Amino acid sequence: MLVFSRRIEDMNVNATDGELGKVKDVYFDEDQLVVRYLVVDTQKWLPGRKVLVSPVTFDKVDFDNRKLNVMETKDKVKDSPDIDVHQPVSRRQEKQLHGHFGWPTYWSGANENFQVWGMYDTPIELMNAEPDHQTVPEPDEEDQKLRSANEIKGDFNGYHIQARDGEIGHVSDFIIDDENWKIRYLMVETRNWLPGNFVVISTDWIEDINWREQRVAVNLTKEKVKNGPYFDPDQTITREDEENIYESYDKEPYF
Repeated sequence: MLVFSRRIEDMNVNATDGELGKVKDVYFDEDQLVVRYLVVDTQKWLPGRKVLVSPVTFDKVDFDNRKLNVMETKDKVKDSPDIDVHQPVSRRQEKQLHGHFGWPTYWSGANENFQVWGMYDTPIELMNAEPDHQTVPEPDEEDQKLRSANEIKGDFNGYHIQARDGEIGHVSDFIIDDENWKIRYLMVETRNWLPGNFVVISTDWIEDINWREQRVAVNLTKEKVKNGPYFDPDQTITREDEENIYESYDKEPYF
């Protein structure tokens, strides 16, 4: 199922023995555009603290009722490494986090068999794999490859989307595949160009992301986008919608 990242925010997160807090942000890796952690505000339980939880530990995700269960105890979360979510998260910190919880690692360096989650397509497959089959080359511990969804999307300050012949809008939201947690699409508001319209752009069509200039370049023309399908930012994206998107832009679908 495809879900908007805003549907994930403010979800209630529960440990095996009680409530942890609410989701406040989504961290994804800049290379594969896959959600690696949810940032959970522990609120009154651990005032002033935010913790990271990985999809490998998700037990049940109920988007309709905005509830997420994780396979960790409150004490385990309380004793986890204290990571400042307002600063870039290094690979060294990720290793400490995964080591504390016993989570398998998703990164692989230059391994030719690397999939979305290590050597697997989903976090569940990675979590259930034999430890020997999880081993992959270790990258530089100081690599900082995680990005905040809140940094990139927004009603007024989202990253700019640049077509081949000009700007078409800005990132309003992410559309995420809840099976492998990959960001499949960007919801783009075209306010300054086509007022009141929203279009859906596949992340497969991204040519470059300039993090410093907050700009995303895509392999489309403005004319293609103008003649493509428009979407309500609150509607559910179905497989039929996906087929329409790829057909309208003359692109080969991933499915």
